[in-house]
Amino acid sequence: MLARTHARWTRSLRVAIAAATFVLGSTLTVEGATAASVPTFPTLTQLESYLQAAVAAPQAPSFTTSVPTLSTIPWPWYLPNHQQCFLNGAVPANLLATCAFGDLKAKHTIFIYGDSQAAMWIPTFVQLGTEKHYRIVYVARSSCSPAFAFDPSAASSCRSFLAHAVAAATKLRPSFIFPVGLEGSPATNPSHSPVITQWSDVVTSLKPTGAKVILLSNIPHFAHGSWPTCPLVHPGQFTNCFVSPVDNASAFLRQAALATNTTFIDVLPLFCTSTLCPEWALNGSVAHPILQDDYHMNAAYALWITHGLESLLMPSLAPNAPIPSPLYPQTPLTLSQLSSSSNSHSITFTVSGGLGFGSTSLAVQSGSCTVSWHTVSGPQGTTCTVVAQKAQLGALAAATSAPMTITIP
Repeated sequence: MLARTHARWTRSLRVAIAAATFVLGSTLTVEGATAASVPTFPTLTQLESYLQAAVAAPQAPSFTTSVPTLSTIPWPWYLPNHQQCFLNGAVPANLLATCAFGDLKAKHTIFIYGDSQAAMWIPTFVQLGTEKHYRIVYVARSSCSPAFAFDPSAASSCRSFLAHAVAAATKLRPSFIFPVGLEGSPATNPSHSPVITQWSDVVTSLKPTGAKVILLSNIPHFAHGSWPTCPLVHPGQFTNCFVSPVDNASAFLRQAALATNTTFIDVLPLFCTSTLCPEWALNGSVAHPILQDDYHMNAAYALWITHGLESLLMPSLAPNAPIPSPLYPQTPLTLSQLSSSSNSHSITFTVSGGLGFGSTSLAVQSGSCTVSWHTVSGPQGTTCTVVAQKAQLGALAAATSAPMTITIP
């Protein structure tokens, strides 16, 4: 199985190189291409419109004319010095000589470590480092999330790799550290999973490095075998192949960020609309496949979304940048009057909206009314202003409705 996987990876890599899609080294180059033909990178606003177009399209695109085509999609492991910095699964003795890219003379260093989820981001970060003048240093090991350092059931070889990675970061003294690992949990999961504690421990373990730690959300995860089978088999019903951003919210990472006052960057705008996460972005008639498999984006898409990631990331790299709330935003609450009673001098309401779990309640903003569950009462003729509210729970932010002014009958 391993041999077949390696052979498939090798064939894909050779095809990608032959097609001259792009070649990553310490800087970005395109073999045999003029400056005018170098791929352009969409802004975050443009990318969001391309994702919306993919969701709204009546038919799945042709992947024989997509960019890249299915036959030339470069694997996520198509990285600078991938063998020494990732596939060997070890931390090189001379990290700066082996696994440093981007602007090698930059004042600030970004250190990235973790599993294959970390590795797939390297094309993006190398290009970002080149453009924005950061030295990018990375090490990764397959199936070795940073959280496994605090999981007693994790393989000892993985825990050893992570310990060496943290030791290397402590010696390197980077400005920023991105620990990246596979973590799939929906926003509507309120569980206090051990994973939350493990990720909190990751952040704490990196304090001796002196770096600012930033947690990236996961990219959307798809059903096993969905890509590219699903849209090819169901070209007219392809939205059934897509997933929901709410179900891919990295809730445990958000809660770890909240517990440790750590910066959390939600990357879902690079992959999802507000309602769906498609498997490609659509620029006019040209599709840009996002995935390599159900859990990884391909290297071409990783490079293409560089400017989108810059928009999300750069504010947090500024000196003294505030730490944004990592909580997933609730959908708004709507307060509607259900019935009123002059006998009991009360008005009963219904509350709709919000996400997933947790109860709603009413609160009086002004006036001398009293509240019991979703019923407001008081002396006849009393005017009150009430709102519906839902408390923060798990990774979900609190939510309120627009205020409503009422008169008790």
